[in-house]
Amino acid sequence: MNFSFIGLSVRLSKAFCRSLSSRCLLTFLFLIVSISMYAQPLSCNQCTSGDIKFQKTYIAAPSGGPLSNSCTPGSSVSANLCIEFNVASSTRYGFYMAIQYTINSTPYSFTQCYSETLDQGLVTKCLPITYTCGSTVTLNSVLIAWGNQQRDLNTFCQPGNLNCSSLNPKCFSDNTELPLVEAPLIGNFTNAASCQGSNPFQTVAFSGTATGGTGPYTFDWDLDGNGTFEILNQLTPSFTYASGTAVSVKMRVTDSSNPVNTDQQTYTLTPAPCSVLPVTLSRFDAKEKNNTALLSWETAQEVDNDYFLIEYSLDGNSFEALGRVNGNGTTEQIHTYSFVHTTPAIGINYYRLRQTDTNGRFTTSKIKSIIVRANGELVIRQNPVRDVLTILGLEKAATIQIVDLKGHALYQTTAETGQLKVPIPSSWANGLYLVRVMDHYGRQTFRFIVEK
Repeated sequence: MNFSFIGLSVRLSKAFCRSLSSRCLLTFLFLIVSISMYAQPLSCNQCTSGDIKFQKTYIAAPSGGPLSNSCTPGSSVSANLCIEFNVASSTRYGFYMAIQYTINSTPYSFTQCYSETLDQGLVTKCLPITYTCGSTVTLNSVLIAWGNQQRDLNTFCQPGNLNCSSLNPKCFSDNTELPLVEAPLIGNFTNAASCQGSNPFQTVAFSGTATGGTGPYTFDWDLDGNGTFEILNQLTPSFTYASGTAVSVKMRVTDSSNPVNTDQQTYTLTPAPCSVLPVTLSRFDAKEKNNTALLSWETAQEVDNDYFLIEYSLDGNSFEALGRVNGNGTTEQIHTYSFVHTTPAIGINYYRLRQTDTNGRFTTSKIKSIIVRANGELVIRQNPVRDVLTILGLEKAATIQIVDLKGHALYQTTAETGQLKVPIPSSWANGLYLVRVMDHYGRQTFRFIVEK
């Protein structure tokens, strides 16, 4: 006979156990209550009986009532693991119970001996357990042993008295694995918006996810916000919206448990408009050459492109039409355009493009600028300026002064070489500034824009 108990194993022959004149004694240190990791399975072997029937197991609240089916994932949950069995015949004297269970993949063992009588009928015994919300608790095996003589009541739980002959205990065991608690069902979804074709507003693709419960899962959707789940059993639906009005999107996930579990998530979505530009301008440049302005630009594609209007300004704010270049209608080919301004003003000249399509809709480009100097080659590089103002073509000992539009002097220095770099302080606001250069040509003033 084999009898294993919390890692302690003693082997006795069947003949020796069955001998009425021999004592089949299992001597071990009997713990009244113990919860520990187990290394070997528990077994009844020769001590079997059919007069106690295992009924069911369940998880209850510590108070004995029903356990709440909701908890915060990752939080600690205290509960009772309860075993219910039926004493089918007469009263039993002394009672021993051993349970093996797992929390997720970690095994545990519980044993307890009771010096009490078991009357005929249903008996429930519970043990306290603690697990993390989101865990799965599984009952692996139950062993119940009892004495059938009244004299066993006072001696059954004493060390060394659980044996096969003198006390003649009876046993019942059940090794059916039974999940008791499943991770709570939690659903969620993601969304990705994009502009497709000529749709005026975004098309949004959704994707559902779920954890816990029992798979497989089904996902139902209310994507237009009318309160009805019209899209059923789809994991990744998509929907094209007709306006930019906020919509309350809902997703409902259902698992395969019996009875089923459900979870629902809601998200407020505001579709963005999709603007289809008639022309994709990939490049626009302005360069000074021999006191003229050379403008060039390039398009990657055009849709109903009628013409480009070249606009000109001396202050970067008020623009006027300077010339016109016809477009190429609708095309997916790359096209290059150019325009020459032969009479730019001395100082800074600003240019921009106004692209107009066949139905009158137009867009304007970013502003480009050049500097024209009457005498010499004084140049301000990269205007507008972000971090550093660079002036080229200076005479040695020329005086350079920077002022704002109110005439307040912000910076002044004397050129030591033909190039000067002036870091733009963080205190300078975006806008228009003046550079005054005094050299043997006289005094000249140029404008530049700070654009951080």
